[in-house]
Amino acid sequence: MRAAFRIDGVALGSVTVQNRRRLPAPRARAASTKSSSRTAMARLRAKRANTVQAPKEIALTTLVRLGPRAAAMAMASISRGKAMKISVMRMRMLPVGSLFNRYPRMVRDLCQKLAKDVELSLRGTETALDKQVIEQLADPLQHIIRNAIDHGIETPEYRLKKGKPAKGSLSIAASQEGNFVIISISDDGKGLDRDQIVKKALSSGIITPEALREMNEEQIWNLIFVPGISTAGSVSDISGRGVGLDVVKKNIEKIGGAVIVRSSKDRGTTFLLRIPLTLAIIKGLTVKVGKQAMVIPISAVYETFRIDDTEVSRVEGYEIISRRQETLPLIRLGSIFRGTGAPENPDRFFAVRVRLGELDACLGVDGLLGQQEVVIKPLSDYLMDQPGFAGATILGDGSIALILDLPAVLEKSRGFIHKRQQLLERTALGLDQQGHPVFH
Repeated sequence: MRAAFRIDGVALGSVTVQNRRRLPAPRARAASTKSSSRTAMARLRAKRANTVQAPKEIALTTLVRLGPRAAAMAMASISRGKAMKISVMRMRMLPVGSLFNRYPRMVRDLCQKLAKDVELSLRGTETALDKQVIEQLADPLQHIIRNAIDHGIETPEYRLKKGKPAKGSLSIAASQEGNFVIISISDDGKGLDRDQIVKKALSSGIITPEALREMNEEQIWNLIFVPGISTAGSVSDISGRGVGLDVVKKNIEKIGGAVIVRSSKDRGTTFLLRIPLTLAIIKGLTVKVGKQAMVIPISAVYETFRIDDTEVSRVEGYEIISRRQETLPLIRLGSIFRGTGAPENPDRFFAVRVRLGELDACLGVDGLLGQQEVVIKPLSDYLMDQPGFAGATILGDGSIALILDLPAVLEKSRGFIHKRQQLLERTALGLDQQGHPVFH
């Protein structure tokens, strides 16, 4: 008799179930089982030496070998796990309306203070979001809304001269896209002042005239997130209050989100915030650093590969590797997190390439354990001051894995990325590393 198995619509294959009278004796069966287990484990270890088998593939292979009864129990366990995950997420979810409803009064008070007339519209208030994410979004949203009313939307008199309605428009909308929520804050004001942003960036030495010629509109708008760039003529108690949009971007990225800016002269500005649904459960790549397991959010993982220590170069104190004609900084997690028992300079190790905004780097780890969804637990108070970790989780074997705070870890590569950009600009201009002309 053959029994077939499926999980989530994926066929697991079939196994032969023999008649009981033909089964071998218990001792022979036990010996055969032990031998098969040792062979399977040996093959699995050999395969993991160069590649990583995903947990789902291992689960499917294991279920086929277990037999119909054990497979049915395993599938029931998986179903219970999924149901528990859904119930955990539901308990933590709140409609974003609980956040949006804080702002009508603030907008009304600002309009009275600035002698402006603004109509605020809220859409998608029923969209659900993790309550911890909602708490983290309160200040960034407030900052963007204040900026829109103070710097973006004009006075009624000025709007009438421009042929616009006297009453300005400000909308806040939310919608769900997969595992993310998109929050947009749009106004119909004068838009960002491109010339002023470029002038400020050039005078501060943030960009060069040569780099400016290569930049597109999106890159120019992103300059407002650079520390020191502000379109405000003076600090006020209404918008900014001495704090730039760089803090807004940093807070959004801290929860795994991203910010996109779109602007058009005399038509207005839109900020798009792409926010993960929950901070309670994330999909991550579990890696081994010495004796310690760590989890890297899978949304930031670009690729993984194995590398020899001989392929690592050192430039001005930074370790770098070449990958597909790109030079990438290497951050060895065993070096920045002491006490993991990681070897100093292993002959071979794994590199996990991660991308987060403008930051693109490789993380050096000792092993890859596979992908899985993990429940994030907060760290103890005495660990909260240690940069680099966003939380912890308990793995299936009972061990504790630390969840990496990627913005904090990748901050160590920002210096190299800046130096690399300068070097590319000098090379394009025919200059050496000291800025002197190169004659051929």
